[in-house]
Amino acid sequence: MHGIYRARTPKVSQRRREYIEELVNLVPLHPITLQTGYLVGQIEDQEAAKGNVLPFNDLLIAAAAIEQGYAVLTGNPRAAIV
Repeated sequence: MHGIYRARTPKVSQRRREYIEELVNLVPLHPITLQTGYLVGQIEDQEAAKGNVLPFNDLLIAAAAIEQGYAVLTGNPRAAIV
């Protein structure tokens, strides 16, 4: 959504909006729950104890995936396999 509002032209904004609408119709959406928040805290603590500081958005993605039973695919070759 961020890109829709940062688009330099209305045409680009509309194209990005259409992409998001198509994506929302294809990919199931799951709410962020209290359990997600607890998992974020748990993962953040475990990783901090190892000296790893993870960005909040990555923590949220990981916690939501764990809660919903999904795997996460990343293009980051340094990403840990859990």
